[in-house]
Amino acid sequence: MIKNLLFDLGGVLLNLDQNKTLHAFDQLGLNPNQLSRHIGLLNDFETGKCSVNFFTKSLQNSLPSGTTEAQIIDAWNAMLLDFPVFRIEILKVLKKTYHLYLFSNTNTIHITEVLQYTDGLFGKNKFESLFDGVYYSHVIGMRKPEIKAYEHVLNLANINGHETLFIDDNESNILGAQKAGLHTMLAKHPIEPNFVNVLTQMLIDV
Repeated sequence: MIKNLLFDLGGVLLNLDQNKTLHAFDQLGLNPNQLSRHIGLLNDFETGKCSVNFFTKSLQNSLPSGTTEAQIIDAWNAMLLDFPVFRIEILKVLKKTYHLYLFSNTNTIHITEVLQYTDGLFGKNKFESLFDGVYYSHVIGMRKPEIKAYEHVLNLANINGHETLFIDDNESNILGAQKAGLHTMLAKHPIEPNFVNVLTQMLIDV
């Protein structure tokens, strides 16, 4: 029996468009191929191994002289879109039946922007308060799809994988969760208004 729902954030609850960030950096003078060479830096940033200042300064070194930290942060946040109110209402409905948890590969810049946005939209701390536990990669020091990351989250939440459904839009993350013993649901697009019915139908077979 599924007792817990473990949600990804971007691409499931929050609308994203990563191409907007690629375009924004391209406009600043760092094309997608050049940006991809910083994958180690991006991974370190998402696991809390480097600060915002180190992250932005490192990118500045690959950008034209005069590019500001604010421009880099704006470009990095360009992928973050909207959070439809109906998704909050869906979470409230689900909370009556399940324990809700959040596990996101993210970083200080993105989550600061997201929480400022959700505080303004729903009220201060109202978004995170919907969850029994919130786990961000840059805080716990591990990222999906590492098996140990899921195991760590399960331990922190004190829940069992076989009683937990993990919902994510990334196939690699889904595979990692399956290896860690969780049930999974691949979100091919962000949650739509009929999600509760889709979920209920799916769980009949679990």
